[in-house]
Amino acid sequence: MKKLKPKGLENVAKGNNRLHQLLHHAEHISTLDKQVKHFVGNPLSQHLQVMNLRDGVLVVAVESASWHTRLNFVKPALTDWLRTQSLPMLAAIEVKVNPQMAQITKKEPTHSNRISQTAATTICEAAESIGGSLGEKLKRLALKASR
Repeated sequence: MKKLKPKGLENVAKGNNRLHQLLHHAEHISTLDKQVKHFVGNPLSQHLQVMNLRDGVLVVAVESASWHTRLNFVKPALTDWLRTQSLPMLAAIEVKVNPQMAQITKKEPTHSNRISQTAATTICEAAESIGGSLGEKLKRLALKASR
């Protein structure tokens, strides 16, 4: 059996094969996604993604029903704009809700657990006058000012 040499991805994607068609389609979808997001603007653009273009129907996914409603308000204008810009064959835009698109974002904590030096001094003085286990806990609290 003859051993074949591996081909680079750029060579495989050339020509008129299925992989080349998929690559071209993915690039087209990416371009459409950028165009749609540019047209709708913020904040809607952060909650949608162009998923597919098939038989003249552009499929757009949104995170929730509320974003679906907001996109429906601009859908006629978006359809007309896309027809003039890059998709004269566009028949419709289909919007689907995909809750898995929602990304959980960590918000910065609004309160840090640091205290001012003045507060630390006051707490330390109170800890010395109180003593016992409560005094020790207050002293640990006062140490947060030095961090």
